[in-house]
Amino acid sequence: MSQRMIYQTETTRLKILEQAETCFSDSGFFETQMKDIAVATGMSRNTLYRYFRDKTELGLAILELTLNRKIEKLSDKINRALKDDHRLALEKISTLFREVYEEEGNETDDRFIAEFDAFYSGARIPEGFRAKVKNAINIAATGQLDDLIEAGKIDGSIRKDIDTHLMSLTLTTALHSFHQRMLLRGPALVELDENEGPELLPMLLQLLTDGMRAHK
Repeated sequence: MSQRMIYQTETTRLKILEQAETCFSDSGFFETQMKDIAVATGMSRNTLYRYFRDKTELGLAILELTLNRKIEKLSDKINRALKDDHRLALEKISTLFREVYEEEGNETDDRFIAEFDAFYSGARIPEGFRAKVKNAINIAATGQLDDLIEAGKIDGSIRKDIDTHLMSLTLTTALHSFHQRMLLRGPALVELDENEGPELLPMLLQLLTDGMRAHK
């Protein structure tokens, strides 16, 4: 057992995570430093570093909590959609993602994920980053969207000539990338007029679902 682990308690760790989430929410991931979190928790930086080596390690811990919260919500929505026998799967997918990205109360988590992804990009991606994130989240839950797409291929609403998993990845990546760009840059996008922003998500969903639709 490392010397760091000997002096750790779960209560203190949870306190650090709670205060770090608040700091990242209030000031943004870019601007928040470990010294700011130490002040917020009322502990010394030495104590803070016994729990988290640096902002990367702390940020990954917050990312794990944030992603798993979002995946749990998404999983619940997909399960309910799979049990809904009154609509075709393609319609359920469109409704699902409209709810996910328009639902109130998600902006804090979404903004943290967007800022974290923007910060750790390019040359700043730490060694072993992909494996750490993959191990931190419930990857299995994300496969439920594949099940919903498969249901659409069976009910005839979704085309069968594209691999199910690739279709799922394309859909989620397109929507996630769009959402992050609007969160981080929306007000500063020079190509948009002020009233055009809210129209883009429904338009993107329409284009994506049209591309998934089974050919008649």
